Amino acid sequence: MLHAFKGDFRLTRVRRIPPNPTINVNVNLQLPPNLPPQQLPQQLQQVLSQEVQRAAQQIQQLVQQQIAQQSPIEKIDAAIVGGKWEVIP
Repeated sequence: MLHAFKGDFRLTRVRRIPPNPTINVNVNLQLPPNLPPQQLPQQLQQVLSQEVQRAAQQIQQLVQQQIAQQSPIEKIDAAIVGGKWEVIP
């Protein structure tokens, strides 16, 4: 009679991410030189301001994701998940 241990072997990379990186994002909206911001309707100014803020937040999230992906690997964890012994006839 033969026995076998079967399960999923999982490897996980553990990265060394800098603690609390400070990311400052400045997004400047450049309008054409012949169009002063004061000539834009108030609603359009508000929409543009909100979109610039949203873009800055998205850029900050993307930078944090890239920092995590590019951080050096500190160690690799290995584990067998859902393992069990089986009798092989």
